[in-house]
Amino acid sequence: MKRLMLICLMGMFFMVSCKKENTGAGVVGITVVNTKGVPIQNCAVLLSVPIPGANQYYGTTDINGYVEFQSGLHVYYDVTVWKGLWEGCDFVEIKPGNTLLKNVIIYPPNSSYNGCI
Repeated sequence: MKRLMLICLMGMFFMVSCKKENTGAGVVGITVVNTKGVPIQNCAVLLSVPIPGANQYYGTTDINGYVEFQSGLHVYYDVTVWKGLWEGCDFVEIKPGNTLLKNVIIYPPNSSYNGCI
């Protein structure tokens, strides 16, 4: 009887202590907006890591100012957006199995608020 109780307790411990890993690609959806919150269509979006040979993702926003990227890795990307001379910067964290929605603000030329270096 004691063995049965011990086996049951150990089994419950292993079932409770196991953490299920997030699987599948991580998704990040970026909406580019101006300082008034208006979505900007046909805006270039670049996700990059400042490491030689690392993956980069490039896309263009749709009519709603939205573009989506997927990655199977847990990484942080620098986000650079531009249209003409307008520019904006930010960063995102992509985790496998998770979805992140982020707004990136695009600023006019010579603005000190764009966050880009």
